[in-house]
Amino acid sequence: MYSPNSRAPNSPGSPGGGGMIADDVIVAENSIKMTSNTVVVFQPDQLDLSQQQQQLQGRIYQLYSIKEMGYIQQIFGSIVSNQFSTLKDFLNDTDGDKKEDLLKAFVSLSIGSGTPLRMINGFLADDFKNNADKKDVLKQSSDGSRIISLYLEKIGRKYLKDTVGPTVIQLAINNKKISFELDPSKLDPYAPEDLPRNKELLMEYTSQLINKIISKDMIDKIPVPIKSIMSQLNNFGKDNGKYFCGLFFITRFIADAVADPTRYGLVPQSRFLPHRIRKNLKAMASLLRGIMGAE
Repeated sequence: MYSPNSRAPNSPGSPGGGGMIADDVIVAENSIKMTSNTVVVFQPDQLDLSQQQQQLQGRIYQLYSIKEMGYIQQIFGSIVSNQFSTLKDFLNDTDGDKKEDLLKAFVSLSIGSGTPLRMINGFLADDFKNNADKKDVLKQSSDGSRIISLYLEKIGRKYLKDTVGPTVIQLAINNKKISFELDPSKLDPYAPEDLPRNKELLMEYTSQLINKIISKDMIDKIPVPIKSIMSQLNNFGKDNGKYFCGLFFITRFIADAVADPTRYGLVPQSRFLPHRIRKNLKAMASLLRGIMGAE
């Protein structure tokens, strides 16, 4: 029977498997209140299906019993720990939207099998090994970066609502007339004061958000899985470990949530965000990435 704490010679946590998994990764996984027998079902926030689609999905859901789904998750956990290269082979044989769907399935199954951090460790180990420029590891196109983003969409929402949420609500709901437009060609030529004012507002709101993020209260609230991912990045990054931690945390988590708050549950899907608001949020996200040298 598969145990979530097991390792094998070909696992990502062994010398032949692409990288060493530190004990704190397993401790972090075990601290998340799930077991290898947990069956996780994720329901989309705004599921709008036709009657025919609902009937089809009902048949699909009945294909496996809960017990059988538990076995599937155990098998996946065993693959993560013992044959990680199998996951990479699946991805290498998959393209386009199907690859994104496969990554989402990996994340859900890893959570159900209690191995998400070990899976992330395996992808990061592979990315760091195969990228000459280590900064490419956290680009949108890398498997490790995509896996991390998809995982954080599921486990990081409460933290984001406490940190990023208030600023997003201010911009999206309370202060709709604010503009962060910095392109002179798109500003009123008869209002030269708009450009410095917009720049000042962008800096003010971004500074407000950064101060919130680095406050002791919010640092203490960073979820254990996120701390574990940063610990992995610190180990893989070696002398530049702290830089990779900051790059990941700001560009692949905070900035992504600012740029697309609906995706991270900060704004209800039913609320329409006008163009000006979406542009403001993207401008703030761009500034955050720019501070980290990612844009």
